[in-house]
Amino acid sequence: MKATILTRFILGCILSAWLLCGLPSAQAFALLGPYASWMTTNLFYNVWDGKVGGPMVLGEEYRWNVPIVTYGFDKSFLDYFGQPGVDAVEAAIQTINDLPPASSIALTNYPLNTTGYNREAGAQRFFDLKSATLPMLLQQFGLTSPSANVWALRRWDSNICLFILFVDSNGMGFIPEGMFDFLGPYYVDQRNFDPITLQASRYVNETPYTYLITTLPDCTAGYIQSLKVDPLAPSDTAVCDNGVLLNYGGGLFYTGLTADDVGGLLYLHNRTNINVETLDASIFPDNHTTNNLLRTAPRPGVEKITFVQHTTNFSGDFLTMTNQFTDAYFTNNAQVTQAVQRVTSQPDFLFSAKDIGFVTYNDGANPGISLRFCQPPDTSGWINNSGLNGNLGGDGPGVIRPQVRITFPTPAKYIAAAGGAINGPAYLW
Repeated sequence: MKATILTRFILGCILSAWLLCGLPSAQAFALLGPYASWMTTNLFYNVWDGKVGGPMVLGEEYRWNVPIVTYGFDKSFLDYFGQPGVDAVEAAIQTINDLPPASSIALTNYPLNTTGYNREAGAQRFFDLKSATLPMLLQQFGLTSPSANVWALRRWDSNICLFILFVDSNGMGFIPEGMFDFLGPYYVDQRNFDPITLQASRYVNETPYTYLITTLPDCTAGYIQSLKVDPLAPSDTAVCDNGVLLNYGGGLFYTGLTADDVGGLLYLHNRTNINVETLDASIFPDNHTTNNLLRTAPRPGVEKITFVQHTTNFSGDFLTMTNQFTDAYFTNNAQVTQAVQRVTSQPDFLFSAKDIGFVTYNDGANPGISLRFCQPPDTSGWINNSGLNGNLGGDGPGVIRPQVRITFPTPAKYIAAAGGAINGPAYLW
């Protein structure tokens, strides 16, 4: 109780100061990549089951460098969910496909909050399958939760406990933002970026955040927690925040992407974002060209990624599939193109269903488990191209490689229609 009162007092003071200053509203996105070497367990990275990577800075992003990716469903998914499940996932995919090219995106066309609540579904603990899929797609496009990653704790030493403002009954210490700044650089780093200015931002869909650093009683470790400055402001508004699955009671759904979600894709895929990248081994010269394929070169963002369903035979087995596209790259300070084809025998995104057990979590004070509602793939297959980009030993930039397998648990209960009726065939058991 004391910690709660203290937190409200601190946030209230910060909010009052900010309102007096008249700071402008803003937005932000956060980038996902494989865990960096400094993202250690004593900073509480890679300790929450279900987390697949850490927040990256601009210039160390990971993205796809092909404009067409395929998707499919394995037998376990089809047996468990049937056609309603296919329709729900394809509705999430269509949300991505409906986006314009990155350079044509106007963020004012997208709302700041797309989260709704179905009371009847919540009362019966149903989860919307479309809305559970959408943040997983964004994650595997290289985005992560902006609300959870406004700041990153970069380093730790036991002397930090000298600056603890308050200790609760469990011996956990708390250090608010203003009390921590004078310790010097490299302790706390901002990892949220405004999609227009590309400056570090403390806002997510116009909700301002501050932070608290929580220390373990023995001072051996700590973690940083983003907190809304205004307790009444909307929270976890970005689809990338995955609030639909963080709300274990069910009932939440998304009506689409928010401005911050689209802003992250705008940055990743924009043709002005140029990184040295290597084409995957599945890419070959087009059959109608005799030119040699240039695999490694500076490449702009692909502007737009489109999902297409991977072809199957009458038994549902995946067939070899060829997709043709134009690859753009730079040579001698000029952009040129080459006609290529990509040949794959498995879908880039594969959806399945099985019993995947429980999530374990440990915030230092309240370890526990809960039902796991989705199993995303990790980032171990992503390719770090830091050396190619003059950032030797850096954490990126890099390229995302398939296969992405997204698994939904068979014990959970899902509904196909976001915000719609939950009777009859809309149920997904």
